[in-house]
Amino acid sequence: MIHDPREVARVRTNLMAVAVLSWGVLLLEHRGAPRPAHDPLVHAGRMPPSSAGEMVAAIEPSLSLASRWALMLTAMMSPTLILPVISR
Repeated sequence: MIHDPREVARVRTNLMAVAVLSWGVLLLEHRGAPRPAHDPLVHAGRMPPSSAGEMVAAIEPSLSLASRWALMLTAMMSPTLILPVISR
């Protein structure tokens, strides 16, 4: 069990930051945020970012679905870990 209030605040802040960042990524991805600049098709100028993202999702739908599911799970469950982490 963690007794130091500063340590409790640090753990809570870190876990909530993970949740907020995960939700942010999910929201940005859902709104059609541009794909990363290192995407070869986008970087070469051959395909607009939204089309490149759609193509990657079409090629690897299970990977895309699994990564989004894992991100959603991280966003939703990390706040629930605060109490178990603090009280162990």
